[in-house]
Amino acid sequence: MAIVGGITSVLVAIWNFFLDIICCRCGSRRRAGGRSRARRY
Repeated sequence: MAIVGGITSVLVAIWNFFLDIICCRCGSRRRAGGRSRARRY
């Protein structure tokens, strides 16, 4: 159980990391200045 939990947490962290990169790239390309990111956070 502990091993599965550790793997799951790592996968979730990596998935969130990739999503952040994709969102940042798409936001910077579509909207200049990253205004969408400033509004979200």
